[in-house]
Amino acid sequence: MLSCKVSLLALATLGVATSASGTEYVREQTLTVRPDDPQLKLRAQSDAATRGTDTLGMSVDFGKSAAGSTSLATEALSTGGGGPRLDSLRLDHDVDFGKFRLGPVPLRLDMGMRLDRQFDDDARWGMGLRPRVHSRIGRLTMDADISVEREPMADLRKTEMNYAWRADYEYRPALSFGIAASGSRRVDESLLNTPEPTLTPRVSGRYLLDDGVLLRYGVGMAVDTARNSTSPDLKVGLELKF
Repeated sequence: MLSCKVSLLALATLGVATSASGTEYVREQTLTVRPDDPQLKLRAQSDAATRGTDTLGMSVDFGKSAAGSTSLATEALSTGGGGPRLDSLRLDHDVDFGKFRLGPVPLRLDMGMRLDRQFDDDARWGMGLRPRVHSRIGRLTMDADISVEREPMADLRKTEMNYAWRADYEYRPALSFGIAASGSRRVDESLLNTPEPTLTPRVSGRYLLDDGVLLRYGVGMAVDTARNSTSPDLKVGLELKF
């Protein structure tokens, strides 16, 4: 007699993020047959800053293998109350190179690769590479990544190089102190554009309200180091597991 036991986990996340560009409401639903490896994620997003543009997304995670992990995602857009239309298809593959040490610091390196297709009048292709480094020493967590991406654009060819790093110290699960920085360089054919880098100190944490109810929060200030201007960085999320 053959028996099979399958566990079903649904994770719903409702988040609200406020910044200088507007308020964004995001609803995510994750369905999986294994608690540690989501298979299907559904996403709905409404952004007040884009004048009524709604996004519907679906991604499928094929899990890990000896060659790495692969996921496939698609998005549809609805603008001005019109019906949704297919906007993009994206294939991501991630290769984990494992752990190594740089002197006394333990590191973990992986390489992300991306290929995407934009479904508009020109039906353009884009691609990218993204090496990422992660380290954890006690309660201190550090992450850094660099990406080189070729974006599909209608009127010109754009190559963008981005960098980001962050460090977080977890005093306790409900209270963490962190700082993050990011910046980029963009090449539009012969034009070099260097957006202003930002530096964001942040206080964040997570708090278990009840069995299966987790509150996540983040309070910070994004600082434009070139213009010496600041903007609030506030994030609140509620996770429901059932």
